Amino acid sequence: MKRISLSLICTTVAPLILEIRIVASGGLFAFLNTRAFGGISANTVGMVGTFGLFTALALYRLNKSRIYLLFAGINGCMALLSASRKALMSIVVIAILTLIFNRNKGFLEKTWKLCAAVLFFIFAALLMFDNPFLYNLVGWRFEGMINGFLGTESQADASTETRMELVEYGIEWFQSRPLNGYGGDNFRYLMSIYHRGQTAYYAHNNFIELLVDYGILGFISYYSMYIFLMFKSLSNYKKTLECFCHNYLPNCWTTYYGIWHG
Repeated sequence: MKRISLSLICTTVAPLILEIRIVASGGLFAFLNTRAFGGISANTVGMVGTFGLFTALALYRLNKSRIYLLFAGINGCMALLSASRKALMSIVVIAILTLIFNRNKGFLEKTWKLCAAVLFFIFAALLMFDNPFLYNLVGWRFEGMINGFLGTESQADASTETRMELVEYGIEWFQSRPLNGYGGDNFRYLMSIYHRGQTAYYAHNNFIELLVDYGILGFISYYSMYIFLMFKSLSNYKKTLECFCHNYLPNCWTTYYGIWHG
């Protein structure tokens, strides 16, 4: 138990060290005009900040020490300032899932808190598109992503457009060798052969990367581990709901979202 507690504390504190490094060298708005600073991706800062935020909140629930609220606040602010779509969407989803699965709340209390959270996130989204600073920080990136999903590629941001192209390439290659794929890390190799004008990207989508590299057999083998762990956790749902809410759900979502979008 002590080792688990130490691991959770490290998950809370380690992002702070990275965030201090970013702020000291680039300021609070280091990612306002760039997606990487000093070789560190904004998505990396955003996702570790998200891990740190929810792990700190879980530790506060267990220990009632206000220092963890401070850690949660710092990690949350840095996740927001990273302008990472992954991080911001993860925060929204994890917060909603935690409210849904919290056993300490009655149905009515849970319902009104869930409605309040949804309304707050809607207001935050509207503010993100309306406020010039927030729009320049992250709003335009969400706008480009939405346009890409809606099929208006001419208005999609470069990141979304590139990722959608990679998915299209991956589906095409998977259809050519669906059973066992092309071998490990060969999505990148196929990019270098068939699309030399572009960077030899990996797929930026774990599903596509696995399907192209290892085919349907490798895909099933890999994700069977996650499915087994999920059903194992759900089988002890009533016994371990507190842990499920504050540890499994956040980690499951951030891991899933991270590997899915690369």
